[in-house]
Amino acid sequence: MKKFLYILFFPLVFFPLISSAATSTIQDAQDVVDLITKIGNWMYGILLGLAVIFIIFAAYNFMTSGGSEEKVKEAKNQVLYTLIAVAVAMLAKGFISIIESLVLTN
Repeated sequence: MKKFLYILFFPLVFFPLISSAATSTIQDAQDVVDLITKIGNWMYGILLGLAVIFIIFAAYNFMTSGGSEEKVKEAKNQVLYTLIAVAVAMLAKGFISIIESLVLTN
C-alpha cells in the first residue's frame, strides 16, 4: 500500500512543479512569493485529496472490523492522524500567507 501511495504521490506533486518552474523566471520578491504560493497550493490540494482517501480507507477499516476492539482503535487512530495532517496543512497554508506579508512589506 505504501509503495502504491509513493508511486501515486510523487508524480502528482513534482510534475506540475517542474513544468511551472521551467516557464517562470524570478526577478523580484513578488516572483518568489508567487512561486511559494503555487507550490503551497499544489501541495495543499494534493494533501486534501489524500486526506479524503485516507478517511474513506479508515471508514472501510472501521466497518469491516467485525467488532474487534483492536481494529476499531486502529481505524479511529487513522481518522485522528488524518485530521491532524489536515490541520497541519491548514497551518502551513497560513504560514505561506505570513511569509508573503513579511517579504512584501516595504
